[in-house]
Amino acid sequence: MPYGLSNFATVATQNYYFVDRTHYLEKLDNLGEKYIFFLRPRRFGKSLWVSLMQYYYGVQYKAQFSELFGKYYIGQHPTHYANQYLILCFDFSGIDTQTAESTYQGFLWKVKMGVEAFFAEYPQYFSAEEKNQISALQNPEWLIGALFGSLKGKNAPNIYLLIDEYDHFANELLALNLSHFKDIMGKNGWVRKFYETIKTATRDGIVDRLFVTGVSPATLDSITSGFNISSSLTMNISFHNMMGFISTEVEAILQNIGISETELPYTMEQMRLWYDGYKMNKEAKEHLYNPDMVLYFAKEYISTGSYPEEMLDVNIASDYGKIRHIFEINNQEEERVPLLLEIVENGKISSPIVPRFNFELDFTQHDFLSLLFYMGMLSIEAPDFDGVILRTPNYVMKELYYKYYYKLLEERQLMPFATPKLRNAVLEMAKYGKVDSLKELLQAILLAHSNRDKANFSEKHIKTLFITLFYVSGIYLVDSEPETERKYMDVLLIGNIQYNIPYNYLFELKYIKKKSISAKELANVRKETIAQLEAYKSSPKVQNIANLQSYILIVVDKELKILEQIV
Repeated sequence: MPYGLSNFATVATQNYYFVDRTHYLEKLDNLGEKYIFFLRPRRFGKSLWVSLMQYYYGVQYKAQFSELFGKYYIGQHPTHYANQYLILCFDFSGIDTQTAESTYQGFLWKVKMGVEAFFAEYPQYFSAEEKNQISALQNPEWLIGALFGSLKGKNAPNIYLLIDEYDHFANELLALNLSHFKDIMGKNGWVRKFYETIKTATRDGIVDRLFVTGVSPATLDSITSGFNISSSLTMNISFHNMMGFISTEVEAILQNIGISETELPYTMEQMRLWYDGYKMNKEAKEHLYNPDMVLYFAKEYISTGSYPEEMLDVNIASDYGKIRHIFEINNQEEERVPLLLEIVENGKISSPIVPRFNFELDFTQHDFLSLLFYMGMLSIEAPDFDGVILRTPNYVMKELYYKYYYKLLEERQLMPFATPKLRNAVLEMAKYGKVDSLKELLQAILLAHSNRDKANFSEKHIKTLFITLFYVSGIYLVDSEPETERKYMDVLLIGNIQYNIPYNYLFELKYIKKKSISAKELANVRKETIAQLEAYKSSPKVQNIANLQSYILIVVDKELKILEQIV
């Protein structure tokens, strides 16, 4: 499995599994667009795709065409542009953004690396003096301008310019230092000047084609203000599946690594839960699976013969773990807490998708939600009146939102206990079927809320506080409002597949807002709640769950009145 590999030649020639996407090269060449931007979330196969383009279009790989592409679609249906270009490639990942100087020097170094690689690939077009003079320049705009200028009048093929992770450093700056971001992306910023130089080279016929990939359009407005001849295919329905796996492809991978026919349905259910859910166009017929996550699972299964100990790859966790930085953009975290609450409580939120951001104007709520979409932290569910309904794509993203929410509550002293105490309480449930410690924590949370906080209480909010505990502990998979026979249970907790957990749980929750309630009223609420729970317990979905512990949970005002097991 080519997990973590981004060199196409390695994948193609060393017997790695490869899902053939090469027919999209034909679609790109037939499109009639020469300057293309294509965005996808982190670890979605962008770097491997850029490498594939490098080998396909690079004139220096002509003799290797059959070896590299012969068994794939494009090898049997090559386009006119195969092996016709000099390839200039830049990768702007890994730039140190701690200071303005480190950002500039990092960008300059990345440009120099690309230019030096270009010299190494095509030495016949440059004298030693030309190479030395160009390499000595200490400005990205001058450096690339000198490179293009040196090719004028020479009998050389045109350039296909490939830029990978064009926005990686900019996204970090956006989250950590908006002022610095605006400086370098503004009208006189050196990033904009760099792209203006590329535009000049396209006009002069030196750069014939351009393909730029990254995650977000955070820098797209700045770039295309100086480079206004580009086309974004990010949300183009014809290119929706160019990166990422569809369901049938995931099934084929699972069968390839030895998942049996009887095991396949359950394993696909787990793959959908953890890795599926990305939809980049409201008209798309299929969701996309994150390919890096799928390949991580496959690699671990090949190695151990079982599911990974952790379903979430630690490398992906670190990528998405910066969710708080996004909420803090422009020091507006507090104003965005209601949006976070809507996402965790409902799992969805409505907004138009903004195609590009202009940071010389306000960074609006729609901009912010669109950024979460581009980062892969929200995905399109369906059309809406003035935009789309965005939802959390999978369990990975849900868990990250809830962990961030828990951190905010903890900072506001609304989770008045240490996290290890929470984990121990959930472990008691998992190992021994005991909920006494959980009851103690729930009561502490309710009492920690002030009367002002309580004004926002609702049954949905109480349930969100409750299930946050389980997302954070990581011991149970949380299924909030799972549907059974057109009815919705409140909370279903299934032991995480990595652990051998003897007890699973079903909770039915009721919240009564008024301060006091008579014994008779409470008895009626209890009776009603039990009746609902019993109806859910009789459904086929619940009956198949081993050792299920069923509880009712009733909160009145700020008091946990009842936490009772119903046998």
